[in-house]
Amino acid sequence: MIDSTVVAALAHSAGLLVSHRFDVIDALDDGYPIPVEALSEDHSIGIYGSVAPRKMRDHAETYTLADISEFRPQRTVTVTPLGYQAEEFLEYVPLRGVHFSAEDLQYLESGWDASLTEVKYALYTVLALTHVVREAFGSALLYLNRTLPMPVWIRTEPLEAETVRAQVAVQVMAGGRMRPTNIHTECPMEYARRWTNAARNYYDPA
Repeated sequence: MIDSTVVAALAHSAGLLVSHRFDVIDALDDGYPIPVEALSEDHSIGIYGSVAPRKMRDHAETYTLADISEFRPQRTVTVTPLGYQAEEFLEYVPLRGVHFSAEDLQYLESGWDASLTEVKYALYTVLALTHVVREAFGSALLYLNRTLPMPVWIRTEPLEAETVRAQVAVQVMAGGRMRPTNIHTECPMEYARRWTNAARNYYDPA
């Protein structure tokens, strides 16, 4: 299958550049079959073939082509037992404090509003994965959701194209931790409900 080969190859290339381990899967933990995908161990990165995550597909109309200059470079320095650790991010400033419904990002019951103080993406991760996609296919387009704090979407073809050879999702960071969107390509509500309580703790009440 073409998607399986593409996803496995991109996961291998990505693993050489970013500090994450990728698992290539075609089924959820309970055996529910899904289109092939590769997720990093913390679900901060997703790699896909022709099928993108359902939550991103559901909001495709609010994604638009982005330029790296729209993001504000940001550096954080923290003290660790091994010394100082610096991390660089790309912040999309217009989404600071945006209010949204948590079910837009996760499979949660409707009616629960949330907000984030900032919306940013790991700089090196975005640049490295854009490079990986471009090296493999000759093109890499960066899409940003300017309405919701959703993952950056890196694609080989424009959103309006009927087919896409490969795509990548990079999750939002805020307040020192990842703020996840469900980036499984498919995920039934019955499966996702197991994570409802944990997901609620990732956002700030509106």
